[in-house]
Parts: sequence; C-alpha cells; structure tokens
Amino acid sequence: MFTHFNEQLSELDDAELCSLVCNGNEPAFEEITHRYKALIRLISKEYSYPGFDVNDFMQLGLMGLYSACKTYKPDSSRSVKKFAALCIRRRYISLVRTL
Repeated sequence: MFTHFNEQLSELDDAELCSLVCNGNEPAFEEITHRYKALIRLISKEYSYPGFDVNDFMQLGLMGLYSACKTYKPDSSRSVKKFAALCIRRRYISLVRTL
C-alpha cells in the first residue's frame, strides 16, 4: 500500500506536492526532495565555503526547499522550481553573511 501511495505522489506536479507538504505530508516532501536534490547540489556549489561539509550545505538547501514548499502560492506567476531556487539561494546567502 505504501508503494502505491508513493507512486501516486510521483504523478503529482510540484505545486500539488507543496500543498501536501503544507499539510504535514512527509512522503510528499520526500518526493519533492528527490526531484530537487540535483538543484540543491548545483546551488550549494555556488556558495560552498571552506570549512563547511557538503552535507551541511545539502541540509541547508533542504531547509530552503521546505521553506519554499510552505510559502509557495499556487496562483503565483513563478514556478515552484524558480521559487525553490530563490529560497535555497537565500538560505546560503544568509549563512555566508554570518561568516
């Protein structure tokens, strides 16, 4: 049954997954994380900083993705992907500013 539920999640678009994440659906966040992991890695390389582990930057990127899901407005003219990239970058910029 759980596999069937995950298959259903894979058929949803990103905005629908974000809506589920807002309602506390952890498997939905896992699905969107799977979709956006490469984007998080790509952006994290732009802001990598000596002394910080790659996993730390990935974790920060996941926090940015979660924030994007929680605050995304479906009626926005911006896609989930562009909004997520913006939120992830802002997380990294905030960290770099504190260093």
